[in-house]
Amino acid sequence: MPEQPYPQEPTFGQRLQGLRERRGLTRVVLAGLVGRSPSWVKKIERQNVMPSLDMLVRLARALKLQTVDELVGPMELPVGIETRTEHPDAQRVQDAVMSWDLPLPEEPEAPQALRRRARELMRLWHESPAPRAATARLLPELIIDIRAAMRHLDGADRRTAAAAAVEAYTIAEHWLSWIASRDTMMVIADRAMQAAEIADDPHVIAEAAWGYGNTMRYVDAETSISLIDRVAKNLRKPMEAGTATDEQAAMWGSLQLHQAVTHAQAGSEADALRHLDEAERVAARLPDGWQHPLTVFAPWNVNIHQVSVHAELCKGSEGARLALRIDPLSVPGPYRRSRLWLDAARAWWAAGDSLSAVTALSHACTTSVENMRHTPPARNLAEALVGSGGAMVAPQARSLATQLGIVL
Repeated sequence: MPEQPYPQEPTFGQRLQGLRERRGLTRVVLAGLVGRSPSWVKKIERQNVMPSLDMLVRLARALKLQTVDELVGPMELPVGIETRTEHPDAQRVQDAVMSWDLPLPEEPEAPQALRRRARELMRLWHESPAPRAATARLLPELIIDIRAAMRHLDGADRRTAAAAAVEAYTIAEHWLSWIASRDTMMVIADRAMQAAEIADDPHVIAEAAWGYGNTMRYVDAETSISLIDRVAKNLRKPMEAGTATDEQAAMWGSLQLHQAVTHAQAGSEADALRHLDEAERVAARLPDGWQHPLTVFAPWNVNIHQVSVHAELCKGSEGARLALRIDPLSVPGPYRRSRLWLDAARAWWAAGDSLSAVTALSHACTTSVENMRHTPPARNLAEALVGSGGAMVAPQARSLATQLGIVL
């Protein structure tokens, strides 16, 4: 008897089509859920084109899968699928957080001065068009000095130093986002939570949880939502009593924005909009021109998140409408301003307007190409515009992809 061949594993495209049909979804519906066109879905099903890892996660969520493995099958993800980028100074920042054999100063700096340095560094991060380059030397130095202070100090001084540690680790999370491995990011987030426990302040704990949740939402959205809900309870009492300070109120608002984005990424529109409404209500009570020193919560930041949430919900037309209401110059600093342009670009892309999308993405890169180079949605959008944005936008999209370090 001739030997029977082993059954061949289905291709990625075949798996996607089979899972989609078993869920009873048309290509039009699946495309809407992930912010792409029906022709894009047809292309990856028929031509077996593997999308980015970020898009694989979106597809898995839309198909209600437990893991991406159910979609890709028993195969290794191709090298071309990348969400992480590289930076020449990343190791220096990572070593300051992770290494235990670094030489630490023998005399601790005053903890109040350390906290001032942390907040000044966050200000520099938001005001620089190249925030990583601007803070590459200062951030590791600050983290090392804080670690030395926490080793030598005790009592109230150690708690203040711990509060500074939370803010420094939060900057490190921003710095290494989509550069360091996910395991490293979780360690940094955990270090911030440990420092917050030492600080023993509900506001500082909320700051650490905000950073932790930003990392956790890409690992386990439900755990991220649950964590933020628990931490928010510590701020609910002063909020309801009307005794919250501006920083406490802004931190409460920051947690609402966090929940809005996470719920939107999980496809829960009602919850996302509920948290957005609460954040808008809180922002209205803050002093004019003031923002939270760490999370930069302020009315303008709520406006940006409204665009972002609608882009995540694949409601491109509404996201684009909201984006057009925002004056980019009202957004302080190129870091957040570039994110506004990116979110507007994503909204226009979801609305089917590739010309507006490529124009907005171009503005984002002009505002802070460094930020966009290390932001996966920007890179994914550039690739999508090159591939299916149309002949009119393809040349500009290819130029943007080159700026972002994408090899086409």
